[in-house]
Amino acid sequence: MVYAFAMRRLIVTGVVAIVAVVAAVVGVRLFWTDQPGAMSSENGDPPAADQARTDRANAVSASIPVTHYPVPADSVFVAPGGDDNAAGSKTSPLRTVGAALRKVSAGGTVVLRAGVYRETVGGVSRPFVLQPYPGEQAWLSGADVVRGWTADGSAWRHDGWNITLCHTCFLPEIVDPADPLAGWPDMVFLDGRALRQVPSRSAVRAGTFFVDPDRHALYVGTSPDGHAVESATRPQFMVLNPGATGTVIRGIGFRHFASNQEYSDRPAMVSVNARHVTFEKDAFVESASTGILVGQPEATVTGSVFVRNGLVGLLANRADGIRIVGNTVIGNNAEHFALSGQAVGAAGIKITRTKRPYVAENVFRDNNANGWWCDLGCSDAVVIGNLSAGNRGSGLFYEVSTRALIASNVMSGNSRLGLKISSADNVRVVNNTFVGTQLGVYNDPRDSDSDAYSSGQPWVSTDTRLLNNLMVGGGTFIDTADYKDPPRMDAGRMIVQSDGGVYARTDTSGVLVSWWLSPSNVDTYGSVAAWRSATGREPHGIETTSSANALFVNPSGYDFRLRPGIPAADGGQPLPADIAGILGVSVDSSPARGALAGAGVS
Repeated sequence: MVYAFAMRRLIVTGVVAIVAVVAAVVGVRLFWTDQPGAMSSENGDPPAADQARTDRANAVSASIPVTHYPVPADSVFVAPGGDDNAAGSKTSPLRTVGAALRKVSAGGTVVLRAGVYRETVGGVSRPFVLQPYPGEQAWLSGADVVRGWTADGSAWRHDGWNITLCHTCFLPEIVDPADPLAGWPDMVFLDGRALRQVPSRSAVRAGTFFVDPDRHALYVGTSPDGHAVESATRPQFMVLNPGATGTVIRGIGFRHFASNQEYSDRPAMVSVNARHVTFEKDAFVESASTGILVGQPEATVTGSVFVRNGLVGLLANRADGIRIVGNTVIGNNAEHFALSGQAVGAAGIKITRTKRPYVAENVFRDNNANGWWCDLGCSDAVVIGNLSAGNRGSGLFYEVSTRALIASNVMSGNSRLGLKISSADNVRVVNNTFVGTQLGVYNDPRDSDSDAYSSGQPWVSTDTRLLNNLMVGGGTFIDTADYKDPPRMDAGRMIVQSDGGVYARTDTSGVLVSWWLSPSNVDTYGSVAAWRSATGREPHGIETTSSANALFVNPSGYDFRLRPGIPAADGGQPLPADIAGILGVSVDSSPARGALAGAGVS
């Protein structure tokens, strides 16, 4: 599938309880209450819309990007038919990745031949390169094939099931009562398709499974005859300890590990406690909780696929300078963890307590949560050139943090907001395209003294600056509110500048801008002209009557290139030189509005 907007093409195939990684993965608990400002119901969309999103995510092929990395002469080889007593050469490969990592020299390369490797490596304390043989695909799996089934009424039973996964390794507050088994890491797959876990033998139906620990039995509701049944048995593949600084993992697939939601206990398929680790063109698919957990600075994650992980595709904490570029992030929070309440961690990608995160050219689509979320003390974030569409939460969310550039992104059809800024100061929102989704700027009740890392940050949404954004659809385009204790801040101090915007409305009868002054006084403006007259905002803004189909080449197919001759094609306000430099575009006296042509990775 091809995603395109404003001449740029993104090509893809087919919490507050957060971890502090110190020597090993150690979890801490911090709680919050979800602040107001959501567009829709507490948990997202009506059931039909949720099912449609799930169906779209399930239709995505979660394959590993094809690679052809060069193979160094001294590489250690591994093959499913190898022998761990062998030499580890191309003609005499080892059988397991664990044996290869014990054999390879520091900084050396391990090459995996095509196949599935069902193992856990544990902690690794020296750097290495892990890659597939050119043109081949290698999967590291947390599941085992289950054979030997007996018909049992309307179900099928496998006896002697003695795999014990942790059913208490999760925060109760993070589980939505509507999905009470979300925190249980059991998973069963029939021909690669996930079955749904149910709490009792009597609830087993087609497409479901049940684990009976008392009887040591595993039940499935769909006949296993003629099908491959796999069940998750291992919580994690690897922990990169501090000595593994500089490790590179590229072109490898990870899937079906029974990772726990509890961040202190095997919370991800791969946990990173080393600096300068690179993930390139990998696939992280259907973990019970998290794909990658990054807890050290200067990681790079590029060109990879994060699909249908139980809680979150990638989680980063204290990961200063992390670069997340060109990834595909679809259908995460597949277990439907809570989206509101005292502990929320679900997202496509979530980052906390991190300086200078760089997030560019990614696709965040159809996640059962926010697409991308930076929370709890992020600073100096650069978020450019991303597509965030169809997510159950907000498309992009910058919360209780400070300073960010959010530019040249496309946000379309997200259930809550396209972009949500909450208690975050000095955020520049430049040349973004919003389609059927709105911008919200809020203050929530918390103070930065509640989080030791963030102490000293303002945690106040002030000095937000909007420039050359294109907003398309019906209803309210911009919403504001302050939920802190008095004295509160009015919208004029939240959004200090807005100019060069295009507001393309399908219905001109409603409220365009909700301008918060106090709890009992909210001004509403039904037009750009009225907003301009009252506040001085949008001196060069344009309001027009139009629709997404009239403005873009193919919005339903995520092609947001502008049609020729529409008002957003030019006439925007000049970009500040630093923003033009970050976007990689020339300083133009009259640039396009909305997501920019040629805005690339700096």
